[in-house]
Parts: sequence; C-alpha cells; structure tokens
Amino acid sequence: MAEKQKLQEEEKRKKSKVTQITRIDNSRRKNVVSYLGVFCVVVLMFALAEITRNKEIIFPEIAAIGIGCLLTTKRAWRVTNKQMLAWIAISAWVGTLISMYLPGPKAFQLIFAFAIAQFFYTYSTTTFAPMNSAVVLPVLLESKGVVYPLAAMLLTIVIIGITLFIEQLFIPAKKRAEKKRQEEYRRLKQTYRGPGRGPIRLPIRKKTAVIASVWRVCVMTILCMFAFYFHMPYLIAPPLLVAFTEFTRTKNLAMKMKATTVLEITLCAFAGSICRYYISMEYGLPLSLAAAFTMILVFSIQSLCKLKLPPAGALAILAMLVPEEAVLSYSVQILAGAIVYVAAAAAYNSLKWKLFTPVA
Repeated sequence: MAEKQKLQEEEKRKKSKVTQITRIDNSRRKNVVSYLGVFCVVVLMFALAEITRNKEIIFPEIAAIGIGCLLTTKRAWRVTNKQMLAWIAISAWVGTLISMYLPGPKAFQLIFAFAIAQFFYTYSTTTFAPMNSAVVLPVLLESKGVVYPLAAMLLTIVIIGITLFIEQLFIPAKKRAEKKRQEEYRRLKQTYRGPGRGPIRLPIRKKTAVIASVWRVCVMTILCMFAFYFHMPYLIAPPLLVAFTEFTRTKNLAMKMKATTVLEITLCAFAGSICRYYISMEYGLPLSLAAAFTMILVFSIQSLCKLKLPPAGALAILAMLVPEEAVLSYSVQILAGAIVYVAAAAAYNSLKWKLFTPVA
C-alpha cells in the first residue's frame, strides 16, 4: 500500500510538472503571437498609407488599443469588443465632422472636441479612454473626408479579430466562458440601480464621473491656451489626453509609479521622433521602416519599465505625423505635458476622497 501511494504521488508530481511546462510554453507562444500581431498591424498601416499616399490612414491610437488588448495581463479597459468598435466609430466620425464644419480658431475646436469626448466617456458605461484620442486627433491634424474614420474602424476590427483568434487558440473554452460571465456581471453591476427600479444606461457613480470630466476639460483648456500661445501644440497631444483620463481613475497603476510613467511616456515619444528623424528624414527610407523600429523600441522600453502603458505606444506613433520642423522638439513637449497631467491627476486624486466616494 505504501509503495502504491508513493507511485501515485510521483505520477501526480510528474503530471503537475508537465502541466506547468505546457502552461509556460502556451503563455510564451501567446505573448509571441500578441507582439507580432500589434507589430504587423502598425507596420502594415504605415505601408498602406505610403502606398496610397494618404496619411489619414495612420491612426496612432491603434498602437494603444493593441497594447491594451493584447499585451497587458488583462484588458486595460472595462469594455467589450462591440462597445470598443462602436465608440471608436462614433468618436472618429464626430471628430472628423468637428474638423470639417465647426467654425472658429483651432484651440476652440480642440477644447470643444475634448469636451465632447469626455461626454462620450462619462456616459459610455465603459473605461475605454482611447475614444478621447479618436475625437481630438482629426481636429489636431485637420483631417478632412471619410478616410480617417473608416481607417480607425477597420484597424479596430483587425485588432478585435486578432484578440478573438488568440483567445480561441490559447485560452481554454472554460476560461473563455468564465470571462464572458464576468464581463456580463460587470455590465449588469454597472447599469443596475436597485430592486424594482430596473436597469439604466448611466454609470452608477455619475456625480464623480461628471466632476472628473469637468476637471479634465478645465486642465486641458488651460494647457491648450498655453500651448498655442507658446507654439507648443503637442502639450495637448491626443494620447496624452487619453493618459490623463486614465490617470484620474481610482487604483490606476500608472499613478502608483509616477516617475516611471513620465519616463516611459517620454522615452517612447523620443524613440518615435528619433526613428523618424534618422530613418525617414535623414536617410529617406520608408516611414513604415521607421515605424517598425519604433515599435521594437516601444516594446523594449515597456519591458524595462515593467509598465505597459497603452498611450505611450500611441505617442511613439504620433511622432510619425508631426511636421518635420517639430520632430526634434516633440519629445520635449510630451515630457512637459506628461509632468503637468500627472501632477493634475495627483492633485485631483488626493482631493477626490474628501469630497466624493472613490470610483474605480
């Protein structure tokens, strides 16, 4: 009997070792496929933009969406695939219409676009901050026509498709079912207001969400006026506004690592500007090659910092779209903006608990 028990224990140990090894191998394969997916989407986006000679195809926030959906341990935002596509589509079209038809100076257009984006964000019942960039970016770049919103929608569909492919390939069916149940539970918890009163489509903690949005718009308005007065427009770069939105959420990991956050944002912006300056501007090589090297540097920076911040990837890609005369000063403007937004978010988060119930 004792010998049988020993044999059974040895078999169990062997099986546990085998399962651990297979899990490690499976996670490594998943990581490789995820990194390749984000890398290929970004590079192919630039290649298509160069072939068609239309830079409105380039949607920098797709790097952030790819990182947040594929490279983080869990999805960076509380949002379903359908909601993600819907809000990117709505935001991109609204931003394009603002750029095309709203009269007035550019600073006013940007402030109005960000206010609309914050309205969408507050009442979307999600935490999908990249929708802010989708509204503001076409206004900043003065996009006209349907190319930008269509490209944003198609690129988002590609990222969603890669996410579903990876889930089918590497995540067991039981875990996928459990994940769906958890998402449905969060959705119902977010929209249900009590027994006998029925569900609503507004966040439960609406008051704090509105106050946070007003704070973001006020800070952005002050910085926007400063940016245009001193000719530093990238102090209000759309991915920075996305980062600022996420910083003012409770329990945000980036705000627990403030110095690392500012360092990662600055290094990623610097990587994008340096790759564009030397590869594309100095040597005249394709912009897609500069984007490829940029993404490799972004992956390396995020691994070294041990913080996968989605907006940092978008800031690196945005460096490919700024005017040539602003390439070298781009990372300096991003550094200054990151410091201001982190400080403003820290100030808001420190005062919020005294006035309102904290919101996750």
